[in-house]
Amino acid sequence: VREDAPTSDVDARSPADQEIDTLVAVPMYMHDRFHGVIICANRRGGFEDVDDGELLALGDQAGATLHHGQLRNEVRDAHHGAVRALVEAMSARDPARHRETTHLATRALTLARDLSLDDWQRDVLICATLLRNVGYLALPEHPLTLARPLQPNERATIELHPRLGFNIIGQVPALRDVATTALYHHERFDGGGYPAGLTGGDIPQTARALAILEAYGAMTAERPHRPKRSTDEACAELVAGAG
Repeated sequence: VREDAPTSDVDARSPADQEIDTLVAVPMYMHDRFHGVIICANRRGGFEDVDDGELLALGDQAGATLHHGQLRNEVRDAHHGAVRALVEAMSARDPARHRETTHLATRALTLARDLSLDDWQRDVLICATLLRNVGYLALPEHPLTLARPLQPNERATIELHPRLGFNIIGQVPALRDVATTALYHHERFDGGGYPAGLTGGDIPQTARALAILEAYGAMTAERPHRPKRSTDEACAELVAGAG
């Protein structure tokens, strides 16, 4: 629909009408179904000289863009649903540890800001903080609940959880960076960590940030084999252990 004089009766024109001198309405389709109208207005010289094919192509492009946006939102919602499902599973397995994780995710947001991480890295860090212990779901019991020092075989069991978590989280393609962060969050800058013994800059930045959050969270939480530390004591220990 083209109209170079939308409303000739000046008295009948609303304030919005008065802003429009010329307009064209182009139908928009998604999957061959009418989905709306694209309105273009106030082109100098009007729209009569614009080819119908060009206008219809504009409508097709708008429909394709809208469809792509809807698909992107659906995929994003599916990814968020996968994260929520895993978080709920961990909450059912260990409610106390889940509460600690929720508090730590808030600190992850602050740390991401302080490190000037971009939006994607921030989201990866927060998701990895929430899902870092998902590997424990694949273990028969949680050795960290024992009120005594760990035996070598128990420590070896614990050190399986980053790889197990990577395998679980990595099933969702869009969470591969989250899976990688969870995989390497027990690496240490001097190479003394696990599972790969990475050093320095070879450890992804989000994994290094998560290592700090994990250490802080562990020190400031009650454990069966030791009391919790204060915030100041935990931060002093982090500084003392840097590098």
